[in-house]
Amino acid sequence: MKINLSDGNFLTDNSSECQTGAFFVKSAPNARFEADALARGAVVISPKKAAQMLGVSRVKLVGITGTNGKTTVAAAVAWTLNSLGVKCGLSGTRGAWLGSEKIAPKGLTTSQILETLSYLKLAAERGFEAFVMEVSSHAIALGRIEGLEFAVKVFTNLTQDHLDFHKTLDEYARVKSSFFDDDSVKLINLDDGGGLCFCEKNAHFYGLQKEDSKAFGEACGEVKSGDKNKEKVAEFYATEADFSEAIKAKICGENFESKMQGEFNLYNVLAAFGATNLLLAQLAKSGKCEESKERKESCETPCENERETEKACETQNANEKAKEPLNIAQYERETLCENERETEKACETSKKSEAQNQTTKSENKSKFECGETECETQNEVQICVATSKNKNESCAKNYETQNAKNETDKEAKNQNNATQNSTQNSTQNYANSTKTDYTKNKKMDTITHKNILEALAKFEGVEGRVEVVSREPLVVVDFAHTPDGIEKVLSAFKGRDVVAVFGAGGDRDRTKRPKMGEVAERLAKFVVVTSDNPRSENPHAIIEEILAGMRKKPFVEADRRKAIELALSLAKEGEVVAILGKGDEDYQEICGVKHHFCDKEVVKQILEQGHKI
Repeated sequence: MKINLSDGNFLTDNSSECQTGAFFVKSAPNARFEADALARGAVVISPKKAAQMLGVSRVKLVGITGTNGKTTVAAAVAWTLNSLGVKCGLSGTRGAWLGSEKIAPKGLTTSQILETLSYLKLAAERGFEAFVMEVSSHAIALGRIEGLEFAVKVFTNLTQDHLDFHKTLDEYARVKSSFFDDDSVKLINLDDGGGLCFCEKNAHFYGLQKEDSKAFGEACGEVKSGDKNKEKVAEFYATEADFSEAIKAKICGENFESKMQGEFNLYNVLAAFGATNLLLAQLAKSGKCEESKERKESCETPCENERETEKACETQNANEKAKEPLNIAQYERETLCENERETEKACETSKKSEAQNQTTKSENKSKFECGETECETQNEVQICVATSKNKNESCAKNYETQNAKNETDKEAKNQNNATQNSTQNSTQNYANSTKTDYTKNKKMDTITHKNILEALAKFEGVEGRVEVVSREPLVVVDFAHTPDGIEKVLSAFKGRDVVAVFGAGGDRDRTKRPKMGEVAERLAKFVVVTSDNPRSENPHAIIEEILAGMRKKPFVEADRRKAIELALSLAKEGEVVAILGKGDEDYQEICGVKHHFCDKEVVKQILEQGHKI
C-alpha cells in the first residue's frame, strides 16, 4: 500500500514499490523485505516515524480488544461521540468509516498498520478528533498495531477462541495482556478477568458490581506494576438491571433503557460508557492546551508581522483589556488550568518550559529536526539527509516532511472550517448529527453522565449482532462463534424458548466445537446443527465434532438454508429462532470459494411464503 506525500515521495509497506526517495515502513509482518527496500533506494522507517510524518497524533485513538463484544463496543463509542458532536471514525470487522462514509470494505478485524495510518491521515485532514478501532489478538501478535499511540484501551472479556493460532488459552491471554502492559489509560471489565494481566497505572474498571470482584483477582495471576489483592472499584457500573424485555438499569445512578437484548449487551454499554467518559476527559485537556496555544499565537503572530516588540504587544493587550468590560468567555479560557486543578504557576512553568525547549532545539547545531522529534541517531540523520538532499539546504531548517505536515495541518483546518455548516446537517450511521469543531461549540468537560447515556440509549446495536430480522416470529442473527458467545446470546432470552441454528468454521480451533454443542443443548429448546464456513474441511466431519459434546442427538442438516427452514418450522408462537455464527456475513466459504449466502436474506425469503415480517 502507498500513502503519497506532498513532496512527491511516498510511504509504502511493499518493498517492490520502493524507489529512491520512498519510505519503506518496516513492521513485524514485512521486516524480512527490509534489504530489498534498501537495495531499491528507499529509506527504512518505523510505523511510529510514519505516524509522525503523517501528522495523525491529534486524532485520539481508542482500541477495543477482547474475545467478544469488540464490534458492538467500538460502534457504540463511535455512535455516542458523534451524537455528542465529537467527530469520530471507526474501523473493524465491518470495514472503516468516517461519519457516514465507508472508506474501506470488510476485511481483517484490524488492518495492516499502513492501512490504519491511511485511515487516521484522512481523519486528521477532515478534522476528526477521535477514531475507534477493534484490536484483534492476531493484530497484537503480528505487529499490526506497532507504533500506534492509544488514548484509551478497552478490555471486554477473554474466553476460548483462536486456539488454532495461539495454541493454548494461556498464550492467548498473554497476547491480550501485552496490549495493556504500559502506562496508557485503560478500561478493564472488572467482572471478567479471564487471566488478563495488566499494568495497573491509569487502569479504570467497569462492571455490574461496584466493588472488587474476587473472581477477577483469582483469575489474574499477575497485575503488573500493582497489587493484585488491592481493592478495585468499578467507576462505571450498573444496578437494578432488568432484562425481561430489553435492557433497563441504573448506570452510575442514572436511569438507562436500551432496545438491545441481554446482560452481555449491558456490559457492552458499560464499556462504551466508560470509554467515552475517559476519552472526553482527554479531549477536554487537549482542547485546553490547543486553546492556550492559540491564545499565545494570536498575540505573537501580529507582533512578528508588525515587527513589534514583546513589550509593545503586551501593552496593546493591556490597553484593550482595560477598555472592555469583563468577558465571561475570556475569563473561562484564562481559568482553564484551574478547572484541571492546576495552579497558574504550573501553567506558566509549562509554557516557559515549552519555550525553553524550542530555544534549545534552535541553538543545538549538532542535532537535526525530523518532523516533531530530533535526530539523535545516525539512522535518523540519514532519513533527514535523504529527505532534503535535493534541496542542498540544512536538514535542521528544511526537513521536507515537517513542511508537508504543516501544509497538511493548514489544509485540514481550512477544509474543516469550509465544511462546518454542511457537516452539521449530515445523517450518519453512528450518530443522529455531527458538529464540526466541537471543542469551540461546547466544552468537553461540561458533558454529563446523563448526556452520554441519552446518546447511548439511542444506539440499537450493529448489523449481525443479535439483529432482529423478524418480529413474528422473533428471529435474530448473530456472529456468535464461540462457546461463550453462544451462551451469551441464548441467555439473553431468559423466559422464552429458543430454537438455535449454528455450525462451526472450518480450519479453525477444533477444540471449541464440542463445547459449542454442549452450551447450545443446555440453553436451547431445539438445536439444529448445520454448516458454517467449512472452508477446506468436510462439513459433516465438523458437525460430528460438535455432536461429540452433546448428550442427545439434535436435528442435523448440513445444508444451511434447509437448516434455517427447519428451525423456523420448529418454532412455536412466542419462541425465538437464533441463527448463529455468521451474523452479517454475506457468503459461505466452501473449498476456498466464497458463495453468496446471507442468513438474513434466507430468513426473509422463507417467511415471505406466509409469515409477516
